Amino acid sequence: PIFIAVAVWWLVSQRRRRYRRWWTERRTNPHDPRAPGWQPASYWETDPSSANPEVARAGQPPEGAQPPEGAQPPEAGSASTPLIDWSQPDPLGLYTQSEVPPAPPPPLPRPPSLFWPTIGAALVAVGALALIDLTHGGVVPAAYPLLALGVVGLGLVLGSVGARSRGLIPVGALLAVGVVLASIAPDPRFGQIVATPQTGADIQDAYKLTAGEVDLDLTQVDNVQDLNRTITIKVVTGQINVTVPEGVDVTVESHATAGDLKILGRQADGTDPELAVAPDHPTDAAPDLVLDLRVGLGEVDVMQP
Repeated sequence: PIFIAVAVWWLVSQRRRRYRRWWTERRTNPHDPRAPGWQPASYWETDPSSANPEVARAGQPPEGAQPPEGAQPPEAGSASTPLIDWSQPDPLGLYTQSEVPPAPPPPLPRPPSLFWPTIGAALVAVGALALIDLTHGGVVPAAYPLLALGVVGLGLVLGSVGARSRGLIPVGALLAVGVVLASIAPDPRFGQIVATPQTGADIQDAYKLTAGEVDLDLTQVDNVQDLNRTITIKVVTGQINVTVPEGVDVTVESHATAGDLKILGRQADGTDPELAVAPDHPTDAAPDLVLDLRVGLGEVDVMQP
């Protein structure tokens, strides 16, 4: 747990630095037109109408240039006489000032992710709860997925203010399913229970299974008077098989959320079937065996040789 706590602290500190740097760059990006005080840049570009760069630089014909044969100098004041105002910064009009279109702002850095810090915090919280359960006890099984679900929910809330936390959504959904299953089956047990008791001390008062099969054979009990009791069998998903000996007054209360009930020759199936069977001719000398059989989804079968 100490190593996990240190690792989570280091991850969270690194993510905080990245998030702070990302938030600062977003607020002070000089290329972002939304930033305060942003002004478009300017530049000078050469006028493409200038055919002679030397003339453009000197404002006069190059040295040694002779007019074409037969050409007459233009008269003063004619339309062809260039009117040049040398007092202007650009007398020949060779340069023009234009406004640079604003460059698109560079992509903002990717916001930090809260997935692994949240998963690490959830593991630390579950480990601390397990330590409390080992030392003091009294922690119900549903508390583990419920605590992890709370930490994941907190990570989703924190991720809504600027960080990435979408990966926590399927994790939260799985934890919610785990909370529901832990509430339905607080003490999960899976597999198969095959019980063939020989004496009354070998018979348990209750058999419980989350998913699987319970096979109880009471025909091997040496003293039938030991069967004067109530036995409860509950299976969330699976099958219940009970074999009772002769000479016993058997009372059966059976119920299924969805499935098939076969009780001493009687049958009921479908959704929410319920079947109660009492002895036809009870005798005072015979022991009274009461079976309380409950299955969520599955089958109940009670037989008597």
